[in-house]
Amino acid sequence: MTPMTRKTPTVLSSLREFLVANDWPVPKDDGEVLGLLQSFRAYTHVYHDSIQPKVLQHPNIRHSRFYFPDGNIIFLLDNVLFKVHRYFFQRDSPVFSAMFTLPHPERDTAEGEMDEKPVKLTGFTPTDFERFLTLLYPKDFTKTELTGTEAWISVLKIATQFEFASLRALAITRIRNFLVNAPERIAVAKQYGIDNWLVQAYTDLCTRDEPLTLEEGRKVGLEDVIDLYRVRALIRYSSNLNRHHDTIRALVCKEFHLTSASGKEEAEDADI
Repeated sequence: MTPMTRKTPTVLSSLREFLVANDWPVPKDDGEVLGLLQSFRAYTHVYHDSIQPKVLQHPNIRHSRFYFPDGNIIFLLDNVLFKVHRYFFQRDSPVFSAMFTLPHPERDTAEGEMDEKPVKLTGFTPTDFERFLTLLYPKDFTKTELTGTEAWISVLKIATQFEFASLRALAITRIRNFLVNAPERIAVAKQYGIDNWLVQAYTDLCTRDEPLTLEEGRKVGLEDVIDLYRVRALIRYSSNLNRHHDTIRALVCKEFHLTSASGKEEAEDADI
């Protein structure tokens, strides 16, 4: 006798008790009782599915500014549609240039040609992309609309991901003007691969009199905190260093595995 067969009498008895307790007619035949049981299970399964919360699908909306009637590529970020001109993306980004030249089935609509089939960009917000597009479609060619670190970080994020070299250089230059704090520079430099900032930022932290604060330590990370304290100790207690600037920079490059060329600021002539 299988475990299911052994449990069946108990199930049948329980079901009969349930029917009696609710003044429902009780079939005499066990087969009819099992049929009721199967029907009940099927009903509860359907009912359970019917009461599950539905995930709300927000309809896609067209961006109020960056949805051009004559645009020829449509991007979707979250639920916001942007219709722009692929020329700028092909010209300035080798990533997009390669993407747009990929073949697609002749009878199939290519991604980005209609609202129902946009090119989906993940990892960025609609605000990030809007800020980025203000540089491709400026209202005033004599100045940018972007102000503050956060806005330029949006540009840097997209420019880095899709290899817009000139816009990345511009964003780095503008962000450098806002970030005077060495730990903040290190955090941004490590996240977006701006090695050129690291030597000077590490050197500043190693040679200043004040130790790292807790908040600064969180920004640079535990591994950097340990290396910074080691270099600070060497600077203070090794007589052969003599706090000479070039010697300290060389030590920083060695301890943090940087090249001396990383000390040169990137894109100095991009400050437009």
